[in-house]
Amino acid sequence: MPAAPDGGNPVRIQLAGAVIRPEDASATAGVPGSPFDVVALVTSAGGLSALNQVFLTLPDDLNAALVIVQHLGGPVSSLAEILRRRGPLPVQWIADHDLLEPGHVYVCPPQHLLKVMPDAECSVRPMEPDHRLRPIDFFLASLAGSYGRRAMVVVLTGMGRDSAAGSEAVSQAGGTVLVQSPESAAHPMMPLAVIGIGVADMVLPLPELGRVIADAVAGGHRPLRFNRIQLV
Repeated sequence: MPAAPDGGNPVRIQLAGAVIRPEDASATAGVPGSPFDVVALVTSAGGLSALNQVFLTLPDDLNAALVIVQHLGGPVSSLAEILRRRGPLPVQWIADHDLLEPGHVYVCPPQHLLKVMPDAECSVRPMEPDHRLRPIDFFLASLAGSYGRRAMVVVLTGMGRDSAAGSEAVSQAGGTVLVQSPESAAHPMMPLAVIGIGVADMVLPLPELGRVIADAVAGGHRPLRFNRIQLV
């Protein structure tokens, strides 16, 4: 078995009888004429480090809008400013009525709810103090309804189950769900929640995610659902 990218032990991810190895991560099923319009990166605890690693491997000509929703504790954050220094893509805080454009990165402001419309317009509103909505699930549900199979969600490190129901909605709408492997996540609860409901199309170590995102967007290819791949 090949060694892990860092020269350590081989990386194997086992679920529902399937094994995905890093060298198999580029296995895709072509879907001509079906590019991804929106890639959503969702995360919580440990998210800054994970986002930094993904950004380092993204090309400057990514032909999709990249939207980031992270649980941010306080009312003020420097996430957009930090990410702006990490890669070639333009990064901005998303505002109400903004239109998503390919090759741009949009970051949801802290303590706000984001909803995307089929015409690429965004609705951004403050959370109520006693809100009971899960902000990532809320966003992903709108993404599923607006973009369907042209949406990709990437679930990164985090605590809790926010993202599970939303990932399921994206999957049911025909979209693609990638998940950071729990072993590579600083906080594996969010990835495990999505894996546990069986909607992940691929579970990958963090260093592999950026490449798979870029390949899928560039070629209009969909990563094969891992629980349909039988590897020995």
